[in-house]
Amino acid sequence: MLRKLFACVAAMAAMLLWATPAEAHQASSALASQVIRNKSSRLCLVARGTHGAPIVQTTCDDHFADQKWILRHPWGTSDSRIQIVNVHKNLCLVARGATESDVTLANCNATWADQIWISRGWAHVDYERFTNVNSGLCLAARAGQRAIQTRCGSWGDQLWFPW
Repeated sequence: MLRKLFACVAAMAAMLLWATPAEAHQASSALASQVIRNKSSRLCLVARGTHGAPIVQTTCDDHFADQKWILRHPWGTSDSRIQIVNVHKNLCLVARGATESDVTLANCNATWADQIWISRGWAHVDYERFTNVNSGLCLAARAGQRAIQTRCGSWGDQLWFPW
């Protein structure tokens, strides 16, 4: 058993060492999938539809792929700009326009500002706030409703706990 575990770790390390940067990023990102829970509702983001479908909240369960997300850093991990990618759908969170609106799914493209988010953590807690680069509005989800982009403030419905 230990020998199989060592072989698996060695194979993954080799893939990361000899892969192209894009392949290495995909391999390392696959290991970093997580659910994203809202501080106020204590529910998790879930992608149940296809392209253009709204993002909703549900009871957290990290066994379901539609609740797993990757915080992809297209410009390296030292940059706070990210794409939030659903593992099951391989689609990104997108917030269109500059007013309060639903957050939906779209094909991932790091050149589209409406699917780029700035991740800001809080000094003494594990919560993060995600601000859309295009609109300057924050990702929020009120009382079990759909995920939206809205004016940023100090409300718990805009704080997220990736785990």
